[in-house]
Amino acid sequence: MDEKYDKKAFKFYRNLIAFGIILYILLNNLHMIWHYFNIFLGILTPFLAGGFVAFILNIPLKLFEEKIFKKWQPKKKGGKRAVCMLLTLLSLALIIFLLIYIVGPRVQASLISVVEKLPEFENQLVKIPVLKDYEENIHEIFSKININSAQKALIDYIKNANTDLFNTIVSRVGSVLNTLFGVLMGFVFAIYALISKEDLSRKSKELLYSALPERWSDKLVKLGKIIFENFYNFFTGQFIEALVFGAMCFVGMLIFRFPFAPAISIIMGLGALIPILGAYIGVFTGALLILLQSPFKALMFIIFVVVLQQFDGNVTYPRIVGNKVGLPAMFVIVAITVGGALFGVTGMILFVPLFSTIYELLTIYKNKRLKEKGINIKTK
Repeated sequence: MDEKYDKKAFKFYRNLIAFGIILYILLNNLHMIWHYFNIFLGILTPFLAGGFVAFILNIPLKLFEEKIFKKWQPKKKGGKRAVCMLLTLLSLALIIFLLIYIVGPRVQASLISVVEKLPEFENQLVKIPVLKDYEENIHEIFSKININSAQKALIDYIKNANTDLFNTIVSRVGSVLNTLFGVLMGFVFAIYALISKEDLSRKSKELLYSALPERWSDKLVKLGKIIFENFYNFFTGQFIEALVFGAMCFVGMLIFRFPFAPAISIIMGLGALIPILGAYIGVFTGALLILLQSPFKALMFIIFVVVLQQFDGNVTYPRIVGNKVGLPAMFVIVAITVGGALFGVTGMILFVPLFSTIYELLTIYKNKRLKEKGINIKTK
């Protein structure tokens, strides 16, 4: 018994000493480790980006395969995947074309129109009943601002944005070529990943089960499915929500003749990608733009969006999207706050499905433990 205990103690202290030595070496070479980690991350970046692109493109690909061409079964193996992949890429090309040649110029024209109305902003503010008592203060503030100079600078910046971007690209050809190469490699990787996604999934499982015990492999596969489903459902739901809400906002603004309909509708649509807070960001930005033209119309716009959000939340969203991410509103706010503080807008978007995954895993663990203990909370 003592001999067996001594062996266990020896192994424990041996592993503890080895861990201490390794930790000491790592802490004394953090700069070198960080340097090589960045090099390794730079190599992986195109493939990580390609994986994310594949994940996003998989949404319309599944739509084509499982909804539009569900009953079509071509004789040639892989024919359906090839056709649906081609339609997905054509859809992506169409969206990029619309953004660059149709939406972009309209947004630019709207921004220039807003800037041109800056000199009138002072008079519009004074007309607001709540601010009438502060008329002298408003005039004093605007007297210290050179509106005409700021207006000219902003218009020149908006008009020359594309030219400045081109000049920057030309001046940094080497860096841009490397970036383009990385983007191209990532895009090619994404296409190959989508074409052979079932085969990649099968081979990954084979590698996992061959390297780890079956019990651990089952848990990792289940974890992977939960992560994929949460992220997939979130992005699918939010993209549909953004398109539908942006379109409804655009049609409504045209009916009620609100100014800057294209630009504000795009802002509202993009804001819909961020749950809860995105709507407030869109309303504030849109109202501020309209306020430059008419305070009354800005107020009417806020009322219009509130009504539209109620209709969308109670009618459109549940019917089209459903409960894609089963995360309570309180945790959504926490996820957005933490994600925004750490990684900005990207964090706001990504942390919602991440928190949803953690929430689901905790729920599974909680239910399992309560069942093992034979406890029913409803009876307590």
